[in-house]
Amino acid sequence: MYLQAQHYTDASIGRFIDKLKKNHLWKNSVLLFYGDHFGLSDEMMNSNDQQLLKDVIGHPYTNADRFNIPFIMTIPGKTHGSVVNLTGGQLDFLPTLTNVLGVPINNKIVYFGQDLLNTRRNVIGMRYHMPQGSFINQRVVYSPDSDFNDGTAIGEKTGKQTGFEQYNPIMTK
Repeated sequence: MYLQAQHYTDASIGRFIDKLKKNHLWKNSVLLFYGDHFGLSDEMMNSNDQQLLKDVIGHPYTNADRFNIPFIMTIPGKTHGSVVNLTGGQLDFLPTLTNVLGVPINNKIVYFGQDLLNTRRNVIGMRYHMPQGSFINQRVVYSPDSDFNDGTAIGEKTGKQTGFEQYNPIMTK
């Protein structure tokens, strides 16, 4: 059911873009697309949905996959895009977009986040959908339990539980 809703959204975006082109607005439009929340939870999917996702992404859908949400930009005059596999969030939109548009913002406005096209590492805190102290970086999706030491880290690429000791500020001193 949820995947059908996603298909409906994709089709609606396609119709919107077609109308922009039909009305000669596409060549002057900057569009940003970003999922505004985490992906599917186990409660949202039946066994058919789970198998479909496994077939599409090549592995069983995990908690790490829930937070792998695309950020897509279309910019007039840019005909070739690229895929940047970097952790990012909504705070990173402004510096990334202004860089692509050639609008300098350093020392002009206060902003948070990083230009995702000009950094190799990023980390985002996750507070709304996960416990306080959770974070996501290029390697893990980390969620504490009662404190940092009893938390769980899921490998971003493997979807399997992994070590997280290197992220503990007390243990790394």
